[in-house]
Amino acid sequence: MLRIKSILFLFLLLFLLLPAIAQQLSVSGSLYDSAHLPVAGARVELLNSASQQVVNAVKSGDNGTFVLKNIDRGSYLLHIQHLAFNEYLNTITVGDTNVTLPPIVLAVAVTTLKNVTVNGRKPVLEEKLDRTVLNVENNVALTGATALDAVAKMPGVRVSNSSLSLRGTGMLNVLLDDRLLHVSGEDLINLLRSMPAGEVVRIELIPNPPAKYDASGSYGLINIVTRKKRQEGFSGSVNGAFTQAFYSGVNGGGLLNLNRNKWNISTSLNGTKNLYNELTNPITYYTDQTWNQQRKSVNDNKNILSRTSVDFNINKRQLIGLTYIYSSRKTITREHSNTTIGLQQLDSLIDAQNHIDRHTQSHDFNLHYENKFDTLGGKFSVDGGYFTFNNKLEQLTQSDVIDLDNELTNQYRFKNTAPQDVQAYTLQADVNLRPRFVTFSFGGKFSYIDTKSGTNYYNYTDLGYKYDTTRSNSFTYKERIEAAYINAVKNKGKWGFQVGLRAEYTQTTGYSVTQRQTTKNDYLKLFPTVYIGYTKDKQNSFSFSYGKRINRPNYWYLNPFKQYISEYFYYEGNPYLQPFYNNTFQLNYIHNNMLITRVMVNVLNNVYDQILLTDDVTKVSRLTRQNYYSQRSYGVNETVNFNVGNWLENSNTAAVYYLDTRSRVANAASQHGWGADVSTSNTFYFNKGKTLMGSLDASYIFPQLSGVNKFDAYYGIDMGLTMLCYHKRLSLGLNATDIFRTMKTHFHSTVNGVTTYYNNYFDARKVRVSISYKFGKTKARQQSKLSNTEEKGRTY
Repeated sequence: MLRIKSILFLFLLLFLLLPAIAQQLSVSGSLYDSAHLPVAGARVELLNSASQQVVNAVKSGDNGTFVLKNIDRGSYLLHIQHLAFNEYLNTITVGDTNVTLPPIVLAVAVTTLKNVTVNGRKPVLEEKLDRTVLNVENNVALTGATALDAVAKMPGVRVSNSSLSLRGTGMLNVLLDDRLLHVSGEDLINLLRSMPAGEVVRIELIPNPPAKYDASGSYGLINIVTRKKRQEGFSGSVNGAFTQAFYSGVNGGGLLNLNRNKWNISTSLNGTKNLYNELTNPITYYTDQTWNQQRKSVNDNKNILSRTSVDFNINKRQLIGLTYIYSSRKTITREHSNTTIGLQQLDSLIDAQNHIDRHTQSHDFNLHYENKFDTLGGKFSVDGGYFTFNNKLEQLTQSDVIDLDNELTNQYRFKNTAPQDVQAYTLQADVNLRPRFVTFSFGGKFSYIDTKSGTNYYNYTDLGYKYDTTRSNSFTYKERIEAAYINAVKNKGKWGFQVGLRAEYTQTTGYSVTQRQTTKNDYLKLFPTVYIGYTKDKQNSFSFSYGKRINRPNYWYLNPFKQYISEYFYYEGNPYLQPFYNNTFQLNYIHNNMLITRVMVNVLNNVYDQILLTDDVTKVSRLTRQNYYSQRSYGVNETVNFNVGNWLENSNTAAVYYLDTRSRVANAASQHGWGADVSTSNTFYFNKGKTLMGSLDASYIFPQLSGVNKFDAYYGIDMGLTMLCYHKRLSLGLNATDIFRTMKTHFHSTVNGVTTYYNNYFDARKVRVSISYKFGKTKARQQSKLSNTEEKGRTY
């Protein structure tokens, strides 16, 4: 409690200091190009109108704003210079109050060299202190493309049918205008496919997120930044696709934007209906028997995702916005498996069938207020969020044991229901200031989560289904987190520095109603971040970063209930799971945006992960999660980008890494070894106007380790064709993934002296035909952001 009071006192003191800072006499403004995008890095000078001597000078920030402080009354010349724009000169007068200039639009500089005309523009790829920036608006190849196509252009990022990952590390979380998207798998991919690349200004890869972001997650962020300034009017897009894998599927959606006067309204709707196939083949070697299971799972999936955002510009400095996101997914799974049991010859057969019906719904409301301090070049924002998630699961299972004479020797039949309800409340405040000596930001966040879940088992008897009190359970979980952060950025010559510190105080209570078991956890953790950058010249730059992150368990993982698939296999939650921590060190070298070298070290402590515990006597397997190992990984990631004329864009990535996994339990051995993967991404242009394009992507993953599992090598090849029509408003696409059906997962593990081999394939080979059309004008919009980002991600 003392720590919380100290943090609150610090915030109160800083807020009281704001008026004193704001009283400095100053001249402030903002710079934009002809497309109403901010101009960063321009030199802004204030000259004495009589002597024309420089009184003060600054550089415009990333958002195009500038502040000239400690200015006396009088008449001045405002002089602005930037290599990519024409020189700007204007007379201004400073009176008794601070001067806030109207937005200044700079004209693009055009230089003619013989028969070649060069326009000053931002480079396609920029390396900043804490992130790599891909400027989508400057990439001709993305004209008429989607946001997913744009993300795939980021060096080192791998796009699959259901996820985004950073090669050599792991999965990436995705933010839209600094807010986390809490959709995953195919929902995430379809959402990015529905967004035109023309809506995107830039994409930011943040391997080590700064202190302002939630500390949850291990492998970094992708931030998609959309346009803030657009013409008034109505605009939108529609899209649809047909996919053929083992089964077929369709998806479609639309995006509508309206900007009128002070109102900005945006709404989108996406829907998917598909069947997908899963084939798994676990083979377990006991001392006296071998169990070989062939399982096929057919999943009938229907989902709807919608988003509506309404923003109102109170004045030039203030904005208020409301965002609502609705998600609904219904999945019906039919599983059938045959397990043969024997050693030298077949002894018996287990025939099992599962019918699982799962329906999830979520509602997410967020209210956002923003106030820009013109005289300080900063802003103050407040976000309040409410999120609710409901999950209903019904399962019907039948398992028959058949002997060599095809006689039924045992039958096991049951059904169960597993409801879950989650409610989350969040409140977040952020302040950004731009004093003369350093860029400074701080903020705080409060979140409260209340989760109720359970499982109800019914065993089949001669009198029908009877409630099983020994297997049923009810579980509640409450979590409260208070967080505060502070961050500072300083640029001096060729050097750049950024330091941040985030504190998160977490209090959790889990209670098993049936077992009368209470588990409490209470901890305060600090999460520092450090960035150092050095730009040798225009072609060579170096940077170093360090960050600490936390991975909290999914609420569902903490429920101690048992979910039975058969009498020989069940899932079990673990209420004693602890969060684990990741310390990431990264050293980068960038040469001419063509050669990108990243050296990474990841230190993971007290990792929780899935572990299969098998009894060699009863042959019962239990899949659960435990904090059972620590891991050190060391890797080098090399990316080479080059173009061949105007017809080929090529990006190649190779990653080599060494994993050292140290087990903390006796039944799972420690292991270490090398891993690697290579990939190539190619875009071909078949005409001068670049309206007919082809793609060829390939990847090869070498044998590697993950936890207690050892994975075999696999590879995949994808191809695509895109045609743009009607002034590039209409886009037609044909794509094929995993053409040779080689993305099969083979791995094995040994726990409790029992070895299990897995041979899995999850329907990765697909052919997809798509169409999208853009219409109307684009709109001017300031994005609202969400505060309950980390909380929602742990419900799925």
